[in-house]
Amino acid sequence: MASYRFGPFILNSSSRLLLRDKQPLLITAKVLDTLIVLVQNRGRLMSKEELLSTLWPYAAVEEANLAQVICCLRRALEDHPKEHRYIATIPGRGYVFVGAVSEFGAPGDVTESSGSQHASAEGVARNSVPQKSKFWMFATLISAALLICGAVYSNLLHMARKPATSPTVPLTGLAGSAVCPSFAPDGERVAFAWDADKQENFDIYVKQIGVGSMRRLTSDPGLDLSPAWSPDGREIAFLRFHANGRANVLLTPAVAPHRARSLTTITAAPEQYRRLRLITWSPDSKWLVVPDGPSLDGHMGLFLVSKETGEKRRLTQPPAKHHDFEPALSPNMRRLAFVRYGGDGTSSSELYVENLSGDLQPRGAPERLTFYNRHTASPVWTPDGRAILFTRPERSHGDSIWRIDALGTHESEPVATLAKGISALVPLPGRQSPRVRPRDN
Repeated sequence: MASYRFGPFILNSSSRLLLRDKQPLLITAKVLDTLIVLVQNRGRLMSKEELLSTLWPYAAVEEANLAQVICCLRRALEDHPKEHRYIATIPGRGYVFVGAVSEFGAPGDVTESSGSQHASAEGVARNSVPQKSKFWMFATLISAALLICGAVYSNLLHMARKPATSPTVPLTGLAGSAVCPSFAPDGERVAFAWDADKQENFDIYVKQIGVGSMRRLTSDPGLDLSPAWSPDGREIAFLRFHANGRANVLLTPAVAPHRARSLTTITAAPEQYRRLRLITWSPDSKWLVVPDGPSLDGHMGLFLVSKETGEKRRLTQPPAKHHDFEPALSPNMRRLAFVRYGGDGTSSSELYVENLSGDLQPRGAPERLTFYNRHTASPVWTPDGRAILFTRPERSHGDSIWRIDALGTHESEPVATLAKGISALVPLPGRQSPRVRPRDN
């Protein structure tokens, strides 16, 4: 895909990177999406309606959200609204990118320019350089290229193994308890359970991150918890707990209140576990993993549930006096990470991984990855499926984030973060980094 240069900025649309004077700028995914759309349509007025439908295809979003994104984009580009060096506002209509843009890296341009230059250089070399000299020049160029590639690969490998420092950002400031957050695939919306101002009962809500109104998705006497956004962004799964010790696995559209569809009924998790992440989606949006019981000894194992049919089959069988919660499927769906808790809710919990076949059948007994004898929790896979991030308590400063090699050595190391009082990691469906959830107030 093409890259674009305007002023001191370079925008690479394929790697999704914005540089200023060769230094990367940190902006949100939605701000970057907006810049890409405007630059690719430079010189053309894009109406607010067109931008809203392009940037939020599966959500009903107010114009105030778009205005906020444009404001953040202008701030990143140091473009004052009255100057409009790059983005001009057409009152009542929309926005247009007006900056001078040079496009490079397009396949046609690269092929033509590289081809003519290469042919010219080849002709000069043929007329003026002896064959032995050409051989040593070629060998020298190859050696230099290998050294450069090795250095780049080593640097990228180091960067991939060293997660960036992660700050926390407050998402809500609501009275009562807002729990069980789940992010949309675009990272711009969050679903959560809230007991409202009167603190009477939990229902499911969706809020645009930053400015924007909050939307209530459920209104039911049952206790609605553990929302999980599907990787395709279309639906939210959640659990509705009933007084009879049962719970329904339900699906609801993510964009507006709608009658939820029940997939299956399960045994309700004990009350002390209900604010954990109890549901996870498969990366292909076809399956859910949920806890159910009783198992043979009366404790909760993990089950696979088909989104289409509600078919349910067992994945894990915990030993006596243990429960399996907080499931997380690897990106290739061949490994299931989960946390095995002591049955009384106070014992230590440890991280396990179970291998799965191509048709999502268990392959052998789960493997225990941690031996901390403390409250290990909240596993989230890295995008390459080679490591797992999780939380564990530290005696001096609360919970911290750790990373463990899930394939080979099982070595673990702490992850640098600015967060304090962490209670959980929340995965972003289809995105490369989890979000950090601060402790509940």
